[in-house]
Amino acid sequence: MRCSIFNCDKKHMNQCCALCPDLRRCKNPCLNHPDRCGKLRAETPREIAVAAGVGIDNRDGDAWTEEFSTEAACVRWLVEDVPREECGP
Repeated sequence: MRCSIFNCDKKHMNQCCALCPDLRRCKNPCLNHPDRCGKLRAETPREIAVAAGVGIDNRDGDAWTEEFSTEAACVRWLVEDVPREECGP
């Protein structure tokens, strides 16, 4: 899950500090908790793809997966619906 207001200094993404395994070692944690702030949000398909380095296409009921070396190639395959071969390595 992600946070809609806090950006982690170390991971450079909007991860909820309360759910982070590195919370005790963090030098700049968010002091809120999802129960109090209500700013917890689900990850977007783009965030999931970037974190995994794998694109998952389930539009036709089958889970097609492809690995990509860049975020741009993965997003292009998922969002622009172009063939895998046209997205680069």
